[in-house]
Amino acid sequence: MAIITWTGGDAANDLWSDPDNWDLGVAPVDGDDVVIPATAASAEVLFDTSVAGSVLTLNSLVCHEPFRITGDILNVNPGTPIEFTAGFTNQGGRLDLDAPTTASSLNISGGVTWGAGDFTVNGPSVWSNGGIYNSGDSPGGETFFNGTLAISGNPVLEFRELHLAGTTTWTSSVNMWQIAGGIIDILPGVAFNITHNAFMDIFAANGAERINNSGTINNNSPGETRIELPLNNQSTGVLEVVSGTFSLLALPAVFGGLPNPLNYNGSTDTLTGGTWIVRDTGSSTVTLRWSGADIVNNAANIILDGDSAVITSLTGVNALANFATNAAAGGFTIQNGK
Repeated sequence: MAIITWTGGDAANDLWSDPDNWDLGVAPVDGDDVVIPATAASAEVLFDTSVAGSVLTLNSLVCHEPFRITGDILNVNPGTPIEFTAGFTNQGGRLDLDAPTTASSLNISGGVTWGAGDFTVNGPSVWSNGGIYNSGDSPGGETFFNGTLAISGNPVLEFRELHLAGTTTWTSSVNMWQIAGGIIDILPGVAFNITHNAFMDIFAANGAERINNSGTINNNSPGETRIELPLNNQSTGVLEVVSGTFSLLALPAVFGGLPNPLNYNGSTDTLTGGTWIVRDTGSSTVTLRWSGADIVNNAANIILDGDSAVITSLTGVNALANFATNAAAGGFTIQNGK
C-alpha cells in the first residue's frame, strides 16, 4: 500500500493508467491511498479500460480535478469517504459506492454508480442515461441532489432513494425513466418540472417504491405523461397539470398492485393529501387521470381552473360526477369558466 499523488505530468494525455501522470512513476494499484490535487498540467483524470485489470480497489480517494470514468470498475474500501471536489462524470464505467461519496457536480450519461453507500452532490447534475443502483434487491443507499438536476434519455434507478433538494427538470420524448424499487423524495419548496411527453416505468418492485412529493410537480408536457411509480402527495405537496394528460398508472399485480396515487382510497372513494391543480391555459383539454378515479369524498385541496380542466378515470369517466362530501380538511375550487 502506498500514498500516490497525481501530477498530470504526461502532457500527451490525462489517463489514470499512464505512469507518467503519477509522482511515484507507477499507476495506483489495489490498496493505495490516492490524492489528486488540482494541477495546471492536466484538464481532468480519465479512468478508462486502459487501467490494468477490470476492478481497482483503493484504500482512499480524494480528487480535486474533474474525474471521468468511461470503463472498468473503481472501488474504494468501505468506511473511507470518496471526494470529487471538481465534479464526477460517468460515461460507461462503474463507481462502487461502498463508502460515503461527495461530488461538487455529477454527469451520468452511461455506466452505473453502484452500492449501498450514500452519494451527495452539492452542485448541478445531469442524468441522461446510465444507472444509479443499490447492490441488492431491497432499498439501500441514498443519493442527495442538493443542486439542480436535469433528466433526459433513459436513466435507470434501482433500489435506492433519491432526495431532490434543487429544481429538477425532466425532458423526455418517447424515452423512459426506468425504476426498480426506487424512492424519489421531492423536498419542500422544490420544483419538479416535466416539459415533454415522459414515461416513468416500473420493471421491478418491493413495496417501498413511491414518489414522496412535498414540493411542486409541474406537468407542462403537451402530450401524455405516464407515471407508474406510485405518487404520495404530502400535505405540502402540489401536483399542477397545465398541459396535456397526466396519467397515474397502478402497478400490475405481479409488482404488488399498489394504487396510484397512494392518496386515493378506492374503497371509500376518498382523495387525501396536498393540493391537486388542473389548469386549462386555453389550448386544449388538460387532464389528470388515474385508474378507477371516482372522488365521492374529498379531504385534499382540489383546484379546477378553466373550462377544459378535468379529472377522470383512465377510461375517461368524470371523476367528480359523484362528488358529495368535502371534508373540513379539504378544499374544492372551480374558477375561470369551469
